[in-house]
Amino acid sequence: MNQEDLQARYENLVKVVLFEGQIQYLSAVRELGRELFAAKLTPADAVRMHSRAVFQVGRKRWPHSAVGRPSDLGLLLELLLGWNEEAHATTAAIQSTLESRENTLRIMQGVAEDRLA
Repeated sequence: MNQEDLQARYENLVKVVLFEGQIQYLSAVRELGRELFAAKLTPADAVRMHSRAVFQVGRKRWPHSAVGRPSDLGLLLELLLGWNEEAHATTAAIQSTLESRENTLRIMQGVAEDRLA
C-alpha cells in the first residue's frame, strides 16, 4: 500500500477516534502502525503522517482554528506502538532465521566431517 493510501486511512481513523470518540478503533490505529513498518516507513514518517492528519481533519471540522487536542498524542502513541511491535516481530523472525541457518551449517559440517573420516 502506498503512503497516500496509508495517510487517507489514518485521517479517517483520526476523525472517528479523536473527533467522534469511537475508541473501539484504536486497535485499527495500532494495526496501521504495523503496516507503516511493513511499508518501510520510519517513526518520523509516522509523526509527519499524524501531524498532517490532525491538521487536515481539524481544518475540516474547525476551519478557523489550528489548535490541536491533548488526545492527539495518545493516538500518535498507538500508531507508534504498532510500528514498534512490528519492528520487534521482524527482528525476532530474522534472529530465528539466523539461528536456524547456523544450526543447519553445524549439522552439514558434522556430516561432511563424518564422511571424510
